[in-house]
Order: sequence, then structure tokens, then C-alpha cells
Amino acid sequence: MPARISWLFLSGAAVFYPQLSGSNALKVGWRDHFKLPSFNAGWCEATVAGALKIKLCGPIWRDGRLAQNVWLGRQGDREGATVKDIQLVNSLALTSSLIGSGFTMVMLCYSGFLPFFS
Repeated sequence: MPARISWLFLSGAAVFYPQLSGSNALKVGWRDHFKLPSFNAGWCEATVAGALKIKLCGPIWRDGRLAQNVWLGRQGDREGATVKDIQLVNSLALTSSLIGSGFTMVMLCYSGFLPFFS
């Protein structure tokens, strides 16, 4: 699944969990996705930081120097993830994958390309 689409699916999946914030995931994912050196990783990590309402990454090495200001998430959110957060993100990833699979099936049905169902 392309990273830019996973941003939308992760944000949508967060709506199903009362502990997560789908709207915050959408905002933080859009705002912070470019902060990581890896273009694709930024979309997912920033979206998860927003959904959990935490700050992720922190100081990282960039171009041989330590960059202190690379935080994904909102200012004032707690830093780092707990074991409970990681378990919640596993459920979020599964839900997001199911949403993405459903979306793909619908698109295949409407495109007329489902030879294995005919």
C-alpha cells in the first residue's frame, strides 16, 4: 500500500478506537510527514504519533549531525510509546489493512476486473 494512502487508512481506522484520535492523526500526518529522511516512513510514523497523541522520533542523526528538533507529533504531547501504545498500534495497523483490502476489492469490482469471482 503506498505510504500516502496508508496515511488516510490509518487515520480512518483510528476512528474505531476510543483511545485514538482520527482527526489528530490526519492533521499530524499531513503536517509532519516530511520531517524524516525517509519520505515514505514519515507518512505512517507521523500519522501514528498523531493517533496516539504522543511525540515520536526525537533527536536523530541527519547528514552526520545530531538533529535535536525532529519530533513527530504535537508540542505538549508525551514523548515515546508504552507497551500498551504498541499493542494498540498493532490493532490499528490490522484495522487499516482490512480497510485497505476492502477498498481495493470495491475498486476491483467497479473496474470490472474480478476474474476469480466470475
